[in-house]
Amino acid sequence: MTTATVFHDPEYQQLAAARDSRLTAILRTLDGGALQIFAGTRPEPGEPEADAVQLVELPLPAPAFREPADGRAESHPLQPANATAAGTASWWRLVTADGRPAIDGSVGVGLRLNSTEVARGATFSINSFAFTFASVR
Repeated sequence: MTTATVFHDPEYQQLAAARDSRLTAILRTLDGGALQIFAGTRPEPGEPEADAVQLVELPLPAPAFREPADGRAESHPLQPANATAAGTASWWRLVTADGRPAIDGSVGVGLRLNSTEVARGATFSINSFAFTFASVR
């Protein structure tokens, strides 16, 4: 027979709750925003898309994310969108409802796609994605 001892650690629970609260605050800014996927060179975070080509923009619902648990929040379903250009997806950007850049990332690292090749007019869909904050311990 194997037994396990579970320790009640109020400090850990407070840190985890604070992490989830911070994640909620960040992700609420994305309600009604969009996930944009680009081909080309990724600019510095928040900078204009200079020579990048926007391939597709998927609107985010409001609220965009479910409530976080243990530092992880999953998006609500995104509506499919048609690609407005053709190219190789190389980076992505989440923008607020008023179009301000919020979070950037690389395709293949922060966002994995079935294929990075996007054809103009093709229907593009992402069922859901998630954000995870690192563990507090």
